[in-house]
Amino acid sequence: MTFVTSRSWVTASTLACILLAVQPSSAFASGHRTEGYGDYNGDGRHSRQDISVLGPVADLYIANAELAPDGFSRTSVLANAEFPGPLITAVKGDTFKLNVHNKLDDPKFLRSTSIHWHGLFQHDSAWNDGPAFITQCPIIPGETFLYNFEIHEQTGTYWYHSHLSTQYCDGLRGPLVIYDPQDPYRKHYDVDDESTVITLADWYHLPSALEAEIAMSNSTLINGKGRYKDGPQTPLAVINVEHGKRYRMRLISISCDINWNFTIPGHELTIIEIDGVLTHPHTVTSLQIFSAQRYSFILHANQPIANYWMLANPNLGPTSFDGGINSAILRYRGAPYEDPVWDAKVIYGAVVNGTINGIRHLKEQDLKPLGSPANWKSGEERSHEKVGDDVDAKVDQDVKGDGDEDSTDQKYARRDIGIRHHQFSRPFHHHRHHHGHHHKRPTKLRREEPDPYRSLHPHQEHTYDLSPHSSPYADDSSQHYEGRDMYEPVGGLPFPGGADVNLLLHISYNNDTHRFEVNNKTFTPPTAPVLLQILSGRKKPEDLMPEGSLFVLPRGKTVEVTIPGGSPGSPHPFHLHGHTFDVVRSAGSESYNYVNPPRRDVVSTGFQGDNVTIRFKTDNPGPWIFHCHIDWHLDAGLAIVFAEGPQKLSTSGDPPESWDTLCPLYNQFAPVEPSRNAHIDQSSSKAAEP
Repeated sequence: MTFVTSRSWVTASTLACILLAVQPSSAFASGHRTEGYGDYNGDGRHSRQDISVLGPVADLYIANAELAPDGFSRTSVLANAEFPGPLITAVKGDTFKLNVHNKLDDPKFLRSTSIHWHGLFQHDSAWNDGPAFITQCPIIPGETFLYNFEIHEQTGTYWYHSHLSTQYCDGLRGPLVIYDPQDPYRKHYDVDDESTVITLADWYHLPSALEAEIAMSNSTLINGKGRYKDGPQTPLAVINVEHGKRYRMRLISISCDINWNFTIPGHELTIIEIDGVLTHPHTVTSLQIFSAQRYSFILHANQPIANYWMLANPNLGPTSFDGGINSAILRYRGAPYEDPVWDAKVIYGAVVNGTINGIRHLKEQDLKPLGSPANWKSGEERSHEKVGDDVDAKVDQDVKGDGDEDSTDQKYARRDIGIRHHQFSRPFHHHRHHHGHHHKRPTKLRREEPDPYRSLHPHQEHTYDLSPHSSPYADDSSQHYEGRDMYEPVGGLPFPGGADVNLLLHISYNNDTHRFEVNNKTFTPPTAPVLLQILSGRKKPEDLMPEGSLFVLPRGKTVEVTIPGGSPGSPHPFHLHGHTFDVVRSAGSESYNYVNPPRRDVVSTGFQGDNVTIRFKTDNPGPWIFHCHIDWHLDAGLAIVFAEGPQKLSTSGDPPESWDTLCPLYNQFAPVEPSRNAHIDQSSSKAAEP
């Protein structure tokens, strides 16, 4: 076999000097241990002493380490020796420079790696997306690779994880948040920092390479802590709140498989964001969250001072909450340092039955992108003035609660049109040093503080335009990012099959090969990354590999993808790289919404009888994998690749030379790399000539 050493039109060379330029002076120097910002629990302890926070310019050290988050000790694959990995933060418009150092040395595990920045579009930087053999070759032990990319207009709640085989099931996963100084919901919550980031993870006592074909998790970890059935009473995660304050909680599923029903009994959850896209406020008391999905919700701490359960009941593995499994604690300041009172009727009624005693469970189809018309049945377009009124009124109604004083103390200016926002009378973020760089961290608002939107130019007022045509790129077709700052109507005609490109994907499972198939083809990673194949120019788009699993999409078109439910292993949470998409038909619904459907990047395909349908616009050239985010299923072939605008991609940018060196280095290392799929020849993992 002939191995590629570079793109055909680039001379390969090592760039160690470039990588060394971002090395820290000592291990983990680019992060800090947070002490919180004053959210204490009853005995004066800070809320999140256990999490490190990194800025957009940082170092991630990937290494094996022993870990016992639920009381059972096992070797894991971790970023900066933590689980979850450090919280990576940025502010809208920042540039990420994340240097990944591969220090993996345990031969029982995969020792190469790659990192995917889940939900970030990588516009004009597809080589930073991370999935192995799609946009890059893996990083081998002892090497580093700098992921260097811009986020443009994207803000919201994201995460990162290994995208090589099932490696992230062994621990390589963590949260990522991009803050927006002009968040239109900013006056409706008081706290939004690392203490309000909540991760849900399934945890396995066996290394992923040793798991059975149908793996079963042993425990649920909330913010990296949990218990397993009949295991020790290890400490649970504690989320601290203060009575009367409002919190923007960022709930992130960093699951390898499991989905959960999530609830905080006694409290309402006012959803304002899904998968990085702001929504009209929608209040529920429980929600189902699938692997890789994210929700921001405003929680008003308006209950009596006490301890309350935070519950995440899984669809597989040990269910219930006996002995504190699948649980964390919401602790009001002043409450005793103890577990909440157990009330089985409240607990099980809230999570299992979902419709009794005023319980409101989330239905995905009820979520509407902010800036879209709220009444989709009539299709009535409303101006940004009306949208602004609705945001103020709806959030006030849902979050403030009956009889509570106005927690804004009339300090947040109101206008009849839009949402008034100002620049800040003090920095929106604390300045902290990260590896020689200043990085701005989000602060939380105290009720007695002045309006944070007071302008540095006090005589100039600004309106945050939420109308469908308010994008700063409305007149620039080259900058149509599907970000949360704008609302673009659904493309195509308003009926099934009314898009420019219509695809029907049937999922099946082959009992002979033990592989999933899409339209009778299983996905096998190609021998050369798809991006390398495109950039080399040696293949026609229709000849790109992997054969049968790659779909070439023209630029500037609306694509409709339909996935019937009920296939083996359902429900499958499908994620599209490089885009968000409109869910015009959700699981559990028979209706289609072409006016203002939910917009996100991970969708459940549902069960028998469902016909989940999504649409997206091909405005971001690149090879984007579309796959089930149950990592065991992806590893068993449940994926396809969209080669979007390959002709444009081949002329639009030049990856760094360090990217060129990844495949030659991996070629030398691949023969000794362990494989979870023993039936696949080791040599098939090598980066062959494109």
